[in-house]
Amino acid sequence: MTGRELSDEDLRRLRTRSQCLARPLGSALESVTRLVGVQAQDSTAAALNIRVRTGCTDAKDIDTMIGTSRSIVRTWAIRGTLHTLAAGDVHWLVLLLGPRFTGKYRSARLALGLTDNLLERAVDALPEVLRSSAPITRAGLVQRLSDAGIRIGPQEQAPAHLVVAASLRGLLCCGPDTADGKSTYVLLDEWIPRQKSGPTDPLGELAKRYLEGHGPASASDFAAWSGLPTAEARDAIERVAADFEEARVYGEREWFRTTTGPDARVVRLVGGFDSYLLAYRQREFAVDQGIWHGCNPAGASFGRWSLSTDGSKARGVFVTAVWSSTRLATSATHSSKKCVRLSSSSLETDPGRQVRRPRRRRDGGPTSACSRRRRAPS
Repeated sequence: MTGRELSDEDLRRLRTRSQCLARPLGSALESVTRLVGVQAQDSTAAALNIRVRTGCTDAKDIDTMIGTSRSIVRTWAIRGTLHTLAAGDVHWLVLLLGPRFTGKYRSARLALGLTDNLLERAVDALPEVLRSSAPITRAGLVQRLSDAGIRIGPQEQAPAHLVVAASLRGLLCCGPDTADGKSTYVLLDEWIPRQKSGPTDPLGELAKRYLEGHGPASASDFAAWSGLPTAEARDAIERVAADFEEARVYGEREWFRTTTGPDARVVRLVGGFDSYLLAYRQREFAVDQGIWHGCNPAGASFGRWSLSTDGSKARGVFVTAVWSSTRLATSATHSSKKCVRLSSSSLETDPGRQVRRPRRRRDGGPTSACSRRRRAPS
């Protein structure tokens, strides 16, 4: 039975709770598992977006979980883009989603000289050239393939397309970054040994996990977030809908889990590509369009947003500003172009404040977030 109509205020409150922005979890692994995946082509942004949903994690902890305990891992899966995933989820998610996106970048790959035949030869050789290998940079990977008689030009972005294609097939994943911030790669099965079995209904499991970590959400939201065709996404949602409460948002059916308890008044400083704004087809529920277009003239999604429950305008988290960090303080610039300082008391309510790294691009991603020419997958 169709439930009540939800307002934007209801959406903010309920999505804040489901995404653990109102009441953070205890660890980075719990945070990543809750969201299914955290977009990770910008490693600093990914760390911020994990950190803001926990109460006791800093950048070194996240690095340890990637490089030492291997409880979280970065690879290409959701929408065919780079995400941080829980190790227990990586194999079944890549198996489910990877094959759907292997052709996503084909035209750009061909333009770079990475033909279908050359790609297949390189992918087939990877298990042998990387067997029992320590994490290796992209340049090192290209050199090993060259030593095996498979030459891929190191210039431009052809090697990046090889890494993405192999990762979507479940062969590679990212290892820990080098000391100077370069990405490394390893064989996925060696880095994260396969579990005996995944979910009996992987697509249904993905739909259930998405609604748990992002609801209220619709089938079209799920399609936009996952990259699945709308009909397939709708079928997956219908298979698990009985386990959730149903409501309507602007006439569209959405599902969510009801939670109880008080919500604190907080300021959350999230990094770029955060799921609070990107996990849904529309973002009007959470951001004033004047702020969005004023701070992101091209509609870019990589701004650092200040999400706040302060003020009379919102229950739940509402975008109030964009922010940047300095060595002395954290500031936020409103759409009015004024720069404001956030008080120390506000910052103390934001667990994301402790992640501080120089921003760097993922080595396997695009050379520029705004690049239009022969852009590599991210």
